[in-house]
This record gives sequence, C-alpha cells and structure tokens, in this order.
Amino acid sequence: MVIEWLTLMVPADWHERFIAADTAIWTHFLAQQPGYVGKQIWRNPAKPDELTLLIHWQSRQQWKAIAPTALAAVEQEFRQNLGRSFDIIAANEYQPLADGSISSQRPMAD
Repeated sequence: MVIEWLTLMVPADWHERFIAADTAIWTHFLAQQPGYVGKQIWRNPAKPDELTLLIHWQSRQQWKAIAPTALAAVEQEFRQNLGRSFDIIAANEYQPLADGSISSQRPMAD
C-alpha cells in the first residue's frame, strides 16, 4: 500500500465545484487504473483554503505506471472544466507501517 498525498490551494468558495469536477474527472480516471484502491478529500478547518487529497494505491509501481501523457490529458480536461488551475502546495508519498484501526486490533492475551 502507498498513499499519494496532495495538498492544494482551493478557495473555500470553490470547494463544492472542485470536488464535483475532481470526482467526475480525476476519480473516474484513477478508478480505471490498475492498483487504485480509493481516494479521500480532506478539509483543514484551520486552513479553509486548502484541500488535501489522499489517493490509496496497492503499490508504488502501479501508481507510477500511469503514463504521464494520460495524466496531462486528464489535468487539461479538469482545468478546462473549472476554467482555472489550483496550486499544489505539497505532494508527498507515504507507506503505512502500522494499522491502528479498531478492526485490525487483536484482543490482548491474559
């Protein structure tokens, strides 16, 4: 598992339009790619003009296998749909080392 973490400057009054276009264009495209697991969009209440996208992939190899020309075409469609672009202020890659979710925890031995 690998997580693509993108933080973008998206004015708060653009959030609804951004998410709708992102879902229709980017998420639709990504969902067709081998290794795509899912995606979340988070809003930071302390920074209302930022959105963070977490894209989950089965492997880094599958994520990075997407052709740059395909990514550029999707980005162009996204920009045309919204009539503007949004600055990426952070782009990171994370690999989970532990899962602390309740469903993954085992009962402790006596």
